[in-house]
Amino acid sequence: MTITKIKNVTKSVENYYDKSTEYEWNRLVRDKYHKLEWDTTQIFLKKHLPKKGLILDAGAGPGRYTVDLAKKGYDIILLDYSKGNVELAKIKVKEAKQEKKVKDFIQGTIVNLSQFKDNSFDAVICLGGPLSHVEKKR
Repeated sequence: MTITKIKNVTKSVENYYDKSTEYEWNRLVRDKYHKLEWDTTQIFLKKHLPKKGLILDAGAGPGRYTVDLAKKGYDIILLDYSKGNVELAKIKVKEAKQEKKVKDFIQGTIVNLSQFKDNSFDAVICLGGPLSHVEKKR
């Protein structure tokens, strides 16, 4: 795949999520099937996350897990590729009164985390579909 094609693919992913922010926010609570995903993920988060600390929510979308984890006492940095998702996340965090727990909102990609120093986080989560959008280099 050429660089031009990769840029077009990533731009189309960004455009899709920019236009689907409310859908993404509601995705995990819209029906029993998606609620099962939410509930199952909650079991694994409880089991594997540290009791407290700073978490990077990589590919966070509009921040449903960010808000939930902030309410549970974690400090969070939200990272998402879509500007629309980041903007909706800011609104949802404010509505949930979790501004003090969410330390930053970053529009960026999960394939380049060089902006963060090594060992910056107590945990990193990457839930849902972000990894499905990572292109293989050829």
